[in-house]
Amino acid sequence: ILVPQFKETYDLPYKQNTISFDFHAIDYADPDATRVKYQLVGVDPEYIESQSAKGFARYANLPHGCYTLLLLGANADGHWNETPRAIEIIIHPPYYLTWWFITLSSLTIISLIYWTVRSYYRRKLTKKNQLLREQALIIKNQQAIEHERTRIASEMHDDLGSGLTTIRYLSDKAL
Repeated sequence: ILVPQFKETYDLPYKQNTISFDFHAIDYADPDATRVKYQLVGVDPEYIESQSAKGFARYANLPHGCYTLLLLGANADGHWNETPRAIEIIIHPPYYLTWWFITLSSLTIISLIYWTVRSYYRRKLTKKNQLLREQALIIKNQQAIEHERTRIASEMHDDLGSGLTTIRYLSDKAL
C-alpha cells in the first residue's frame, strides 16, 4: 500500500507494475459525507468518483512509462478542491527495452554479421588463392615439359642435321 502523504514520486521497477491506493477526504464534521475523485493520467480518460467516503484505486499490469495520479476531495458540503493532489509514478522498462541494451544488442548483431561475411569472403579468397597456386604450378610444369621438348627437338635437329651433313659430304666424296 502506498501512502501519498509521505511521497509525491514513486520509481518502480517493471516487475512492480500493479499499484493500488487507499485515500479519503477529511472532514471532521461529517466524515461519511466526504467524496473523492481520482484519475491516473494516461490510463483513465476522466476523473472517477468514489461511491463512498474512502477511495480505492487499483491498476494492474501497467506498461512502463510515467503516470500521474490526480486526487480531488470534497467536504461534507460537496465543495471540491480547486487543485488536485498529484502523485507521480514512474515504472521503469525492463532491461531488454532500455536504450543501452538495444544499442549493445544491435552492435553485437552487426559485429556477428560483419564477422560472418568477412569469414565467408576470406574463405572464398583462400580457395581462389589455392586454385591460382595450383594453376601456376600446372603452368610451370607445362613450361618445363615444353622446354624439355624444345631441348630434345633441338638436339634431335642438331644430330639429324649433322648426320645429313655427314651423308652429304660422304656422298660428294663418293661421286
